[in-house]
Amino acid sequence: MSTDNNSGLHQRYLQDQTSHYSSRLAEFGSIAQADSWTSKEMSTFYYKKATAMFKDYINYNVFNSENKLKLLDIGSGNGFYAEYLKESKLLESINYTGIEINPKSCEAAQAKNLAVNFINDDFAQMKFGFKPFHFGTMIGTFAIFDSLSSSEAQAYIFTNIQKAFNCCEYGLALLISKFLLDDGSIQKFFSSLTQISSNINFDTSLFGNYIAVYLYQNRHSTEFYNLSKNNMGV
Repeated sequence: MSTDNNSGLHQRYLQDQTSHYSSRLAEFGSIAQADSWTSKEMSTFYYKKATAMFKDYINYNVFNSENKLKLLDIGSGNGFYAEYLKESKLLESINYTGIEINPKSCEAAQAKNLAVNFINDDFAQMKFGFKPFHFGTMIGTFAIFDSLSSSEAQAYIFTNIQKAFNCCEYGLALLISKFLLDDGSIQKFFSSLTQISSNINFDTSLFGNYIAVYLYQNRHSTEFYNLSKNNMGV
């Protein structure tokens, strides 16, 4: 895809995201529905799925309040995931950075005063050093592509997953909307993720519209995830 096409695709994606989430924030205020969850209970269910990738690193004291886990949350929205981590007593062991493309959502997150770093920026346009984070999360980040075709959306998602994965020392947890992938392309898309990581776990048993995908930098990381699958009551 040419640079001009990438720029145009990016602008359409930016417009889709800003319009959708600004409208929901204006309609609902800073509650779960503003981030397109149907309820706080549903958001909590999915947050547990994302957290499963790294929570045993905290439970087994690999990371703690003295040596914090560096977490990158891409598409941090109105700050509900950081709020969940605080309520779950995990945030005290995490150095959390949230990146949110929509300024109004980022302002709502910052207003929660969670003592974390919320950045209003476009992850796709940001530059990072070599693996500055331990883990990354993309929780429903790629859900609104009103102006993009299915193939454009998948190309955009793939590029940003690859970039996010390269920022993380241990791995990346994704929650991807099923609506972005028709029946003919879903298997092909997930197979393409093996170009990014050879160590991948999928959870397709979730209720609702999302599939959980866990990409690891190495096999050692999966040991902690397998512990987490048996201990989901975060």
